[in-house]
Amino acid sequence: MTLAHPTWLLIALLYPALLLFLPRHVVLRPLRILLALLLALILAEPQIRLQDRAPDLWVLVDRSLSNREEMDEVFARWWALLEDARPQDAALHRIDYAEEPRDELARQSDGQALTGYESRLDTALRQVLLRRETDTPARVLVLSDGYSTEPLKEVGTAVMREGLAVDYRLIEAEEATDVQVSELALPGEVRPGQLFRLSLLLEGPDGEVPYRLLRDGQPVHEGTAKLSGGSARLALADRVERAGAYRYAVEIEPETDAIEANNRREAWLRAQGNGRILLLSKYRNDPLADLLAAAGAEVELVHDFSNLHEGSLIASRLVILNDVPAHVLPIGFNAQLTAAIREQGTGLLMVGGPNSFGSGGYFGSALAEVLPVSMELRQEHRRLATALVLVLDRSGSMSMTVDDASGQPVTKMQLANAGAVSTAALLGNRDGLAVLAADTEAHVIVPMTTLTGNREEVFRRVGGITSMGGGIYVFKSLLAAWEQLQEAQFGQRHVILFSDANDSEAAEGYEKLLPEMRADGVTVSVIALGTPEDVHAELLKHIAELGGGRIFFTDQAQELPALFSQETVTIARSAFVQDVTPTEPTLAWSQISSAPLEWLPEVPGYNLGYLRDNANGALFTTDAYQAPLVAFWQQARGRVMAVTFPVVGDGALQTELWGDRGAFLRSIVDWTARPDVPAGLAIESHREGSRLTFDFYYSDDWIGPLSTTPPALELSSEARKLAPAWERMEPGHFRTSVHLPPGETFTGGVSAGSNFVPAGPFALSTSAEFVRNPQARRELAALSNASGGTLRQNLADSFQPLPGKRSYSLRPYLLGLLLLLALADAALTRLQLRTLWWRR
Repeated sequence: MTLAHPTWLLIALLYPALLLFLPRHVVLRPLRILLALLLALILAEPQIRLQDRAPDLWVLVDRSLSNREEMDEVFARWWALLEDARPQDAALHRIDYAEEPRDELARQSDGQALTGYESRLDTALRQVLLRRETDTPARVLVLSDGYSTEPLKEVGTAVMREGLAVDYRLIEAEEATDVQVSELALPGEVRPGQLFRLSLLLEGPDGEVPYRLLRDGQPVHEGTAKLSGGSARLALADRVERAGAYRYAVEIEPETDAIEANNRREAWLRAQGNGRILLLSKYRNDPLADLLAAAGAEVELVHDFSNLHEGSLIASRLVILNDVPAHVLPIGFNAQLTAAIREQGTGLLMVGGPNSFGSGGYFGSALAEVLPVSMELRQEHRRLATALVLVLDRSGSMSMTVDDASGQPVTKMQLANAGAVSTAALLGNRDGLAVLAADTEAHVIVPMTTLTGNREEVFRRVGGITSMGGGIYVFKSLLAAWEQLQEAQFGQRHVILFSDANDSEAAEGYEKLLPEMRADGVTVSVIALGTPEDVHAELLKHIAELGGGRIFFTDQAQELPALFSQETVTIARSAFVQDVTPTEPTLAWSQISSAPLEWLPEVPGYNLGYLRDNANGALFTTDAYQAPLVAFWQQARGRVMAVTFPVVGDGALQTELWGDRGAFLRSIVDWTARPDVPAGLAIESHREGSRLTFDFYYSDDWIGPLSTTPPALELSSEARKLAPAWERMEPGHFRTSVHLPPGETFTGGVSAGSNFVPAGPFALSTSAEFVRNPQARRELAALSNASGGTLRQNLADSFQPLPGKRSYSLRPYLLGLLLLLALADAALTRLQLRTLWWRR
């Protein structure tokens, strides 16, 4: 027991002085002496310590990427100090955390390591709150660099409500110079042509740092920032001329730097224009653009496809591909368009011609999955027999390991082999195939042979090709391919050269060889592993141009089998029927428009395809194939239509004379295009670190519909889907948040009944783990101070009892006793009783 104010005991010494003023029998009565002593004790406030045991200690170990190595160096020593200091009656718990918290028992039971790179202290603290025993005093000790990637405000309230004291110990890494891009601030949305301001925040040691601002990879501002007082804030201006989404990036190049990963930062800007039709056409002056504009549509005609990217699709209600081959579109654009259809409700209209559908190389592409017509190779529709030579690069770079479509590790060579096997599977029995493996020489794996009875042997030989090192000698490879074809008696002859765009050597002489091959009726296409910016990209482009074929670039080896399949189908089948063919309509047109059409009686040609299950056909041919000419269906949130005959341009004479062509185009555009966002619905977003927060607002008109079918948010990237649950904030307002993984771009939106509100794109270019935000350390210090914790330099003191809970005052109980004794004294005085002691 202790006394809070022991000086009050001196009052007991003054009690004998009362004998100077009062009779002895009044002052020296035992109860009154006891009352005086009790009063002095109450004023001194005695306290009793009820918490005899030390608190349990929960140790949160930051294993995020930025301090993983430093933590490994010090953790064993720190843990030994804690174990030595642990009192016998206190428990010691350990939880390692990065993006997820995991204790030792969990890791041992399932064998899984920590996932992700970021330091999510909020999540780790919530795990402690969930698992601790509420009636046992506890402390939390955070071992970290202090840079949490998520805010601590919300969890801090819960921590203090539960009475946890949060201590922390910082890992002080070696002092190093680090300059970082801390902020790239853009307006949420702008209008095309509007001048807007953006700001950059650079932080680091004082000095000058070169910077560059990029828009969609192209520089728009360059200069040198002068850091003073540890930071520099720059205000810049820019404008965009077209609706869509634009990826801005800031890059810095400091002379000395500790963390390279925070030298770049990206953000997306959205330019308004939700009603645009994006027309991709091989025709510079496509009459289709004029026809749509005359109907009141906002049309952007694109015939230079090099600048297309996922942002081009954001502001488009509808994308039209008018006789555009797949190989001229940028790498990955087909997959981006497919995602826009399914995730954001963008419509797609593919219009036929000699460079569209199967003849345009869309078989096996990402876009083929959403078309309502299939383009597979059927025996009765093949061209005359084809002789095909595959030249496969087996240089050293092909031994590198990547993940295949199912996530299993394979070599690039194995994926190229899979592409060759798919080619052999698609060719007919009367077709011929030769396969060469090329490095510094061209090695014949399969000599020119027809596939009748030989297909399984071809599969076995091709599947056994391995990388042998060196580079690919291009001239020798092409010459060996021509030798295989010179004696081949087939209707058409073609070479597919597969090569590394960074490692295609010894090409001298190809400029003379390829025209000779063309003169002999041989064509050459190229599948290049890499990008159009790689070292030998221009060489491979020139080979395809001189060879009269196509060029495909991909930096994703997983796409190789699909590219081989596309090129094989393009070469080996009659994908475009050039005959004038009669037509026959169906009642399915009523699903498109209530207005009847005077249908085109015959088409000048069409792309051969087959109606998919669950798709609808409004117009078919009446020839032996009965092929769909107008087919349509719903794909997730978007609508897709295939018009397999030419509407404008080459070979479309009959169509141009069609009196109802304008009504037909207006109807299919209206049906396919994404509807406008209805009034009364809106979504807003903002990001802190890697956490992206959404606020969804709706007017009173939507309260009834949304009470029966709540809104649903879904975001998608190439790798994953995110579908967080809403929290109702107030009437007409929902909120939710997600963590963005770095390096992925997400699009999506909110489904509200049958309506859809698009959102995105959203991206985190650099992991928030590498952005040294001083505010994060200040938040941790504030939480620790408010909860009764401290910066713990001496880890042996981590088991100190919690502040404010060590002892309890006995004053209330003594006041009760004082009252009882006072009543007893009054009773004795009233009855004039004397104790035996007093009589004596």
